[in-house]
Amino acid sequence: MASTVADWAADFNVSGQNGVNCWWSYVPYPSLQYYKESDNSATANYYGGFISYTNSSLPLTAMKGYAARIYNAPLTINTSGVPNNGAQSIALTKTTSAISSADGWNLIGNPYPSPVSWSAIKAMNAGKTDGAVYLFSTTAQYAGNWATWNGVTGTNGATDDIGSTQGFFVLASSNNNLTMDNSVRTTNQATGFFKTRSTQPDEIRLELSNGIETDEIVTYTDANASANYDAEYDAVKIPAGSSVYMSFILPSKEYAINVLDAITPQTELPLLVLVSDTGNYTITATELNLTGLTAYFKDTLTNTLYNLTLTSPTFALAGGQTYGGRFSIVFQPTVVSGIGNNEESSTRIYSMGNKIVVERATTSTATINVTNVLGQKIMDVVSNEMKTEIQLPAEELWYAFVKVTEGNKVSVAKVLISNKQ
Repeated sequence: MASTVADWAADFNVSGQNGVNCWWSYVPYPSLQYYKESDNSATANYYGGFISYTNSSLPLTAMKGYAARIYNAPLTINTSGVPNNGAQSIALTKTTSAISSADGWNLIGNPYPSPVSWSAIKAMNAGKTDGAVYLFSTTAQYAGNWATWNGVTGTNGATDDIGSTQGFFVLASSNNNLTMDNSVRTTNQATGFFKTRSTQPDEIRLELSNGIETDEIVTYTDANASANYDAEYDAVKIPAGSSVYMSFILPSKEYAINVLDAITPQTELPLLVLVSDTGNYTITATELNLTGLTAYFKDTLTNTLYNLTLTSPTFALAGGQTYGGRFSIVFQPTVVSGIGNNEESSTRIYSMGNKIVVERATTSTATINVTNVLGQKIMDVVSNEMKTEIQLPAEELWYAFVKVTEGNKVSVAKVLISNKQ
């Protein structure tokens, strides 16, 4: 429908200078803004592109996203006229700058008086954006988190439905046009974009919380994904706007959703953590759908490994400090007992003082992998013997994880290494 800023100003306060870049402080701070992707390179984050939009005669354009600071919420916004219907389109831009993380962010709006499906929008605009949609979920006046949905799963409550009049970010692949029509509309009457979701293979969903504010990230596996950035599957992390912030950090990228081709005992997922307030924070695995592996939260500062199946570790964090090398998620084969006894492969794994002993029923080639509880490799041994002894250092008591692979048969065990014979 045809509308102007004046229509919104009748429902909430629209104030401040018009047409100024809003990523720094103004008094009064402009309460209504749009987003100009080409102006984003002023910062290393997405937020440099906000421009104030407070002149009452300015048009409100279909599919254009707007950001409003409303200080007298909750309130009812009245609209009138003929609702938008049928085909809609808006230009996407991607301006190359010296800061690649700032490039390609476009703020879009749902133009219809009904929810729309992100999966349907993505399919209609294949290759024009990465595979995810990004929405801000407000929890208080100056608090909230970015919610992300990649078409399969989401973080911080996001799902496939984008509510009527909801604004959302997409990450453009190039200059193009984003289009919608009535086929992307849904009949779902649920408020907002919060619904149920399904659990994915090897899914690990992590929540960081101080008991008031939280942030969430998720990883899972898909055979079509890779260990590198996959625009169709992965969702980057918007690095601003949250008082509690966590991401998977890999070379040149931070992820809210990290999709891998496989998770193995050699996989390590480094985390980046940043909080605004000093205090105690808890990391919780709210979903663990691993097969044959146990996920551990590793803290290199305290040299501690926490089994996420059994515990949710709490630790003190300093406000404003970035923790970008201290925490990670590592994996070990799930241990059934102290001595591995796999009847199918007739393999026994046990320790004698500082020796690991592997006994097998055949002389077929076996690979024996030995790691410590931090996931660090101690040694790999290839053996064709029915009995293999591996001597290890034992200045103090420690546990070794032993994995024996014979063709498609795998036996694992956790054994105690000591200096006593």
